[in-house]
Order: sequence, then C-alpha cells, then structure tokens
Amino acid sequence: MWEHLLDFLLASITLGIPTAAAAAWLTGRDWCDRFLVVIGAMACTCLVSYAAFWLWFARPAAGYAWTVAVLLASVAIIWQRRAPLLAALRDDDVRVPWLLALLAGLFYIGLLHLFETPLNVDKLSAMRYMLAMPVDNELPRAFAQRLIFGNSPRHLYDSWLSSDRPPLQVGVICFAYPILKWGGAPLLSAAHAIGMWFQLLWVPAVWALARRLGFTVRLAAVLCAITVMTSLTMFHSIYLWPKLGGGGLAVAAYAIYAPAHRRSVPAMMFAAMFGALAWLSHGGTIFSVLALAAMAVVWPPWPSLAAVVAAAATFVTLAAPWTAYQKLYDPPGDRLIKWHIGGVVDVDSRGAVQLIRDQYRAAGVAGTIFNKKANFLTLVGGYDEYTFDMSQPRERRVKEWYYFFRSFGIWILALPLAPIAWLRRRRAGLATDVLWTTTAWTFLTLIVWCLVAFGPPTYTINHAGPFSLHLTMYVVMYALAWSVSPWIFATLATVHLVTTAITWLPTDLELANFPLSPQAIAVSIVTGLAIAAVVVWQCRAPAARPSE
Repeated sequence: MWEHLLDFLLASITLGIPTAAAAAWLTGRDWCDRFLVVIGAMACTCLVSYAAFWLWFARPAAGYAWTVAVLLASVAIIWQRRAPLLAALRDDDVRVPWLLALLAGLFYIGLLHLFETPLNVDKLSAMRYMLAMPVDNELPRAFAQRLIFGNSPRHLYDSWLSSDRPPLQVGVICFAYPILKWGGAPLLSAAHAIGMWFQLLWVPAVWALARRLGFTVRLAAVLCAITVMTSLTMFHSIYLWPKLGGGGLAVAAYAIYAPAHRRSVPAMMFAAMFGALAWLSHGGTIFSVLALAAMAVVWPPWPSLAAVVAAAATFVTLAAPWTAYQKLYDPPGDRLIKWHIGGVVDVDSRGAVQLIRDQYRAAGVAGTIFNKKANFLTLVGGYDEYTFDMSQPRERRVKEWYYFFRSFGIWILALPLAPIAWLRRRRAGLATDVLWTTTAWTFLTLIVWCLVAFGPPTYTINHAGPFSLHLTMYVVMYALAWSVSPWIFATLATVHLVTTAITWLPTDLELANFPLSPQAIAVSIVTGLAIAAVVVWQCRAPAARPSE
C-alpha cells in the first residue's frame, strides 16, 4: 500500500506541475470563473497528455522529450506567473477542490488496500467491491505499455482492438510515466496511480457545477465530501476504465457554457475542448455532449457565429486524429458502436451503419418500441427485497452498481421535492435558472441515451452510459433538498453516509478471507478525517458566492 500511496503522490506532483502552470494562465481570464480554474487547468494537462499519446505513438523518444519539455516549460510559466498563481492558491475556489481531490485519492487507496492480499493493484481494484469484473480496467495500461516499449498497439487484447477504446487516459499514463519510472515505480502501479488522478477529475467538476448553481464555497465543500462517499466514485475511482474522468470533463463543458452572458469565443473553445476530451475519454459521454448541443439550439442568447465556428473547429481538431486512427491504422474501431447502438455484442464484420440498419429492420416497429421501453424501464430497476436490507451488502452493491436511479440510494427522495423547491427557490439563494437547465440537461441526456441505445441485450445500465449523468444528478438532488430545507438535506446526507459505509466498505467473500490491514485502516481514517477537517475549515470561514 505504501508504494501505491507514494506512486499516487508522485503522479499528482508530476501532473500537478502543468496543471499549476495552466491555472496560472487561466487565473483572471474574464471568461473563466475562478471555480472553473482547477477543472480547466486539469483539462489542459489532459490536452498535453493527448499530444503525448500521439508523440509516443510516433516514437517513444519523442514522448520522453515531450514530457521533459512540457514540465520545464510549466516550471518557467509558474515562475513567471508566480504572483497570480500564489493569489489563486489563496482562493478557496482553487485550493479547496485541488486539496479535496488529493485527499479523496489517498482515501480511496486506503479503502482499496483494506484487506491484505497478494493481488496486484489491477486485480485488487477489480475484486475490491464486485465479483467477476472484466479486464477493462487493464486496457488503458496495456495500450500505454505497448507505446512505451515501442510495440505496435494493434490487436490490443483478446478480441479488443486498440481503436475500440478512446486514448485520453492512455495519453495521461504515457505523459507522466517517465517521471514515475525515474522515481522507481513499476509500470503497473504507476499506471494505476496516474489513472486515479485522471478519474478524480470528477472532484473539481462537481465543485464547478455546485458553484455554478450558486452554492457557497462552504456548501460546495460539503457536497464534494458527500460525493466522495458514493457508490459511483468509490468504485470507479479505483477500477480504472476511463469513464469517471470523462464524465467530469462533460460536466465541465456544461458548467462553462451555462452562464448565458459569457458565451464568448474563448469560452466556447474551452467548452468544445472539454466536450472533445470527454469523448476521447469514454465514448458514452457523447450522449451528454449531444444533449448539450441540442439544448444550445434553443437556449438563448446564442453564441456569435465566430464563437460557434471556433468551438466546432476545436472539437474537430481534437477528434479527427483519433477518428483517423480508428479508420486507417487499426480499423474498424467501431465495436462499441455496434455493441451499444446496434445491439451486437460479439465481433461482427459488417460496417456499423449496415449492422445498425439490419438490426432495426430485424426488430421491426414493434421490436424497436419494446427495446426502447426496456431501456427506460432499466433505469428504474433494481428495487427488490434487498433495497432496505443492510445485512446483504453485496446484493445492495450489485443493484447500486447496475441501475441508474437505484444507485443514488436515499437521495432519490429529493426528486419529489422539486415542486416545493420551485416555490421556495428565492429563499434557497441558488441560481434557480441554472438548476432547472441542469435538470433539463440531465433528463434530456437520459432520453437521448435511451432512444439511441439499441436495447436488449445491451441495456441502459450505469456503466454503459455517461457518468456525467450521475454527477449532475447528485448535484441536482443536493440542490433540491437544500432548497426545501437544510434539515432535510442534512437528514438525507446522514442516512446516505451511513448506508454507503454499510454497503461499500465491506468486500466480497474472496477478499473477506484475508486479514484487515492496520496501515490501510489508519490511512482511511486519517484521510477521511482530513476531508472532514477541510469541510469544517470551510464552514467556519466567511461565505463567498460566485459573483464575489
């Protein structure tokens, strides 16, 4: 465990250097609210990591050189702009989400190693909370390993092609690994530590969305701390298929687009960058991106033509190289499209368009209606005799892991409060217009997902869709509960924390046979208390709103 902790800290420092440089550059930009600085800066690090992917693909020496060059340039920028950077680090909107992301990572590592096992970190993360998880969490590391050692990434693993999985997390691993290698970290644990940094993009994304909705700094800290203890984040921050980081980037795209008065050229370019990076993380985020694009058509005031063109050019510039890779280097790169949109799980030689057309023709009108109905019904599945049975943590974990509304636990009771929240909207002090557009974006994404996904056998279960849905839904439910009554919010939060601990801190039978690790218990307790201390520190500080 200690080696894993050190690897994560070294990865955070390595990736934190270009992030700090980007934060120094973003600070003070009139189109970038200060609560967007951290997620924007981390996205910039993802951007240079995406460039690293292509340089490693071209030649490993070029990849090494790029890492060194970016780090040296970042240090120069940090030194040149040290005054605004230091000012930014004194701003709670910058230092608190940054600190919470670091502490959340350390907390999750403690929970991951709670049982002393001989398993490597990839196998352990796959077995910690669930049984029989596939090797999807190993594919980004396997892809990066091919590039790092100068081997062809074609035919990546079993029937999976390298073009079947988006490359952003691979690029982040490639960018940071040379430094971790020089620090003595083996590739396996280094890739996991770096991947955790990427998944933890959700923390500043939730922070940015909460602040966009008008929550004060102190309440944003409370919301992020609560979200640390959710089924979504506890599992997907350590089981490193690149879904949660992509969800955070999609949320950031919405957060920068939402204020109607700031849809300038640079703001729209950044929104497009967030959207493209989200898609380059996990293809399921495209449902959120499409829903946001559809909302933009009817969401005045509209950006200028120059802003729209700049945004489109940004998205295409980032997306086109990967599309070319899929079609030209390791074709066809469309297995997941055939799987989720065409309903064919096994490898199929037909083109995606032909396969989808054939599948819908075979289903017919009645079959298609049945499939879409099944998609919508799947969202509300998972409620059974184990819903309130705290003595069966594994059964509860399985249901929360699979089913959308079931995964929110007690917070789902906040949704019926929406009419009361609307009546009390002025008392809550939140940006109610943003709250309702966020709610609309969330449910429009759900509708797009259910209509576009083929249906059985590829149901609309949680991990098949965009995790931006879950992140925004959590913040919306927090806002609804808070708008009605802080006491209702506190009650739901308390029940949520207790039930999550009962459900997700235990493990499955295989790992339960191993002894508990005193060191991991200590790390979990200390970092958990540190997260609580950050919240208490913020609650004792004067309140600040986004406009201040």
